[in-house]
Amino acid sequence: MSETRKWDPHLTLTGHIPATLGNLRKLHFLRLNNSLTGQIPMALTTIDTLQVLDVSNNQLEGDIPVNGSFSLFQPISFRNNRLNYPPFAPPPPPMPSTASTSSGNSAVGAIVGVVAVSVVLFSAPAIIFA
Repeated sequence: MSETRKWDPHLTLTGHIPATLGNLRKLHFLRLNNSLTGQIPMALTTIDTLQVLDVSNNQLEGDIPVNGSFSLFQPISFRNNRLNYPPFAPPPPPMPSTASTSSGNSAVGAIVGVVAVSVVLFSAPAIIFA
């Protein structure tokens, strides 16, 4: 099979998705809405140029790969199959601040605290005697 940028949508495949599709290094779009069975080959995760994948409406089963460009594909690309969706990964926690940043924040916090206490002390008598 020669290298191509787009898979022929009129080509009908049955059975398993050929792992040799992973050899198509310049493949950008892959739509396989046929009567495919089996699992999604891990070889497809090595196609760095793959921008659009649609394997919906087949009888595929197993885990959806999360490697390579597969992390970018939306769940709609895999609908109407018996596939296991990867678990939702929450965003990573924020990085702790460095010592120099936190000491700068402490100084600002102290100044704001002094100003707030001063405002309360000087405005309290005016509120009470008003």
